[in-house]
Amino acid sequence: RGDGGGSPPLRPGDALAELSRARLAEVKGRTVRVTAAVQDLARSGIPSESLRRWTERVLILVNDFGPDDADDPRTWKTWAWLAPHAERVIALAEVARLRHPTGILMGEKLGVFLFVTHRVPEAEALFRRAIEANEAHFGPDHPSVAVSLNNLAVLLDSRGRSAEAGPLRMRSLRIQVDHRADDPPKYAT
Repeated sequence: RGDGGGSPPLRPGDALAELSRARLAEVKGRTVRVTAAVQDLARSGIPSESLRRWTERVLILVNDFGPDDADDPRTWKTWAWLAPHAERVIALAEVARLRHPTGILMGEKLGVFLFVTHRVPEAEALFRRAIEANEAHFGPDHPSVAVSLNNLAVLLDSRGRSAEAGPLRMRSLRIQVDHRADDPPKYAT
């Protein structure tokens, strides 16, 4: 309903025009962009189990769409566009306690992109959160944990924090040796 009081419901075009006048939405042709506040308000009406299911679906889509080689400059245009969406869905996934593929998206993809594009504090935070998510989902000795540990170690080394990086790198190598993977995981360089 338009005003919540008994007036007839707003037509979609009128509702969008109203949101646009209030600077809560931007309409360009067939594309509508709404502010985070409007998104949060819309999301608040979704039952929690449905929200969890949809968050998981979007998380998987973003993870699948995000190029694996986030350290390859040819993928940076895609990652620059995708990063804010990935950050938002990761935040929603953490609230919903979805561990997979949250940790992989954080530690092997978005975190690497942020690191190689000099957003180091954000990358470090993502690598640390990825370690936690991957450990919670896969266990402490999984190859995905090794990737995130090594990526964090590379970042710390690049910042002159070798004393912190060493134990992480050793743990990563220990996991790799224990798994003796035929196809070793990729690491940031």
